[in-house]
Amino acid sequence: MLIALLASPSLTNRVRRMVLCAPLLGLAGSPATTTWVARLARFLYAIGLGKMYMPGRRNRLKTPDFSPAALSSDPERFNRNRATVTTWPGLAINGPTVAWTRAMFRAVEQVTDPDFMARLHIPSLILAAGSDRVVSNSAIETYARHLRSGSLLTIDGARHELLQEADRYREQALAAFFAFVEGTGDIDF
Repeated sequence: MLIALLASPSLTNRVRRMVLCAPLLGLAGSPATTTWVARLARFLYAIGLGKMYMPGRRNRLKTPDFSPAALSSDPERFNRNRATVTTWPGLAINGPTVAWTRAMFRAVEQVTDPDFMARLHIPSLILAAGSDRVVSNSAIETYARHLRSGSLLTIDGARHELLQEADRYREQALAAFFAFVEGTGDIDF
């Protein structure tokens, strides 16, 4: 979703509407931790360690069983996805590298710049997961408030992967998506 935001000024005449699911505009957790991670990534990158995984973030496949800290509250979808990457490990996404983390912070800085935001003209719906433990909902809320052509819908109780969530959350996300994309429904700007 962050990549879509980066590209959106150049897509104004080709994309009529955009839906962003839990976009990465900041990390969940305290601002002090986020600042520390950003500084660490810049330092490690500067000394040539861009290909290294961020400390403590290598292999996510070692998660033992379904847990409340997972990206989804739906154990069936979680286990289906886990079985897929267990069978085909090449499809797994491991932890972020130093270079990726540095690039992510640079991209967040760029898309949150007021001059950049003023160039966003594509009507956008931002879906936030109310119980997200990956991205910062406060950063998403702040961003949505400053968009001229955007609105925010928070799905209370949902976790980060809205389209992999339990049906009670996923159906809300899909209903909002279809209402917005079709231009009907109750989502106003």
